[in-house]
Amino acid sequence: MRRFEARRGTPVSLTAAGLAALERLFNRYLALSPGAPERMARLHGRVFRFELEGLGVSLHMVPGPDGVGLLHTIEGEPDCTLRGTPLALLHLGDEKRGPDSLFAGEVTITGDTELAHRLGDVLGGMDIDWEEELSRYTGDIVAHQV
Repeated sequence: MRRFEARRGTPVSLTAAGLAALERLFNRYLALSPGAPERMARLHGRVFRFELEGLGVSLHMVPGPDGVGLLHTIEGEPDCTLRGTPLALLHLGDEKRGPDSLFAGEVTITGDTELAHRLGDVLGGMDIDWEEELSRYTGDIVAHQV
């Protein structure tokens, strides 16, 4: 188990099982939007490092034809690094707030910035029919009302 230090001295653990669960969750999220897995697969072979400020956690995302892999470490250097708070990094996938996060300095990018923007385009272009997803659990009437 790899341990990281949080801002206030509280240890943050990201186990291999936790990373694998996060990877599965992210790939399921991508699958909710038609075409998103294919758009992400176009970034195959590239490596993105995410540095989560305030948590002291870094992880690497490697898109591939079978989905996205998440890793603790890699050999060599990533193609680009995105650094920010977890919330600021999540906003990169928001079509409306993503560019604001970059221009406000909430997220910094080093390395291949064009590649980071391509990743932002994939995440910002997510088109999920949340009503349809909810209807699988609640039925059409309840999902439509929600």
